[in-house]
Amino acid sequence: MLLHAQFIRPLVQTNKIDAADARAIWTAVQQPGMRTVAAKTEDQQVMLKP
Repeated sequence: MLLHAQFIRPLVQTNKIDAADARAIWTAVQQPGMRTVAAKTEDQQVMLKP
């Protein structure tokens, strides 16, 4: 399961530090109905590289 950063950002309570980010991710995963994003295939990732 992957969560997009735009869904996590509102849950960060303090300054951007690893502990705050981890807490926000944990909180987001616990939310019912949290939307996830699909992982890109290897071919899709290759196409994104400049």
